[in-house]
Amino acid sequence: MTEAPHDHRAAAGVTDPELAGLLEEHWEATMRRWPTWASRLGDRRHDDLLPGADPEDHEARRREERSFLERARQLDPEGLDEADRLTREVFLEKVGGELAEDGLRFEEWTVSPRGNPVTSLGWLPEIRPLETSGDVEPLLARYRAFPSTVDGAIACLRLGLADGRVGNADSVRRTLEM
Repeated sequence: MTEAPHDHRAAAGVTDPELAGLLEEHWEATMRRWPTWASRLGDRRHDDLLPGADPEDHEARRREERSFLERARQLDPEGLDEADRLTREVFLEKVGGELAEDGLRFEEWTVSPRGNPVTSLGWLPEIRPLETSGDVEPLLARYRAFPSTVDGAIACLRLGLADGRVGNADSVRRTLEM
């Protein structure tokens, strides 16, 4: 007997309860880890947070993603209908690819004049426009968290430097000139 499709947006159309649960958990973890993206998508639960930027945050994210990947691998594709098998495969490719790219540890050596903690500060009000007086405090909380975001980014760059990995001179120069 085929299960009814799940209605959580991350598992829409998925009939296998275990796969649906995995997709839902992964979505929730993604919204928690990338709260500004969640805000951009209209999810207001994390409007007062910024993404974790220090080395420990990056390692925790990698561990969690590896766990999701392993759980997806353990799902027997033979027990899934055709659509759920395809969903599982897409999930494996997506998360596996992101982890492979994440192995390059861009946060430890990439410096960009377009994408850095300072430039992100300017677009915070665009992500979550102030519509009511209740919207002010979450934005202020994000601004208050900004120094720790910068400290985290610096800590990551120090790790890269200690390992001999640095951004290219032109990007560093342009970032410093901002």
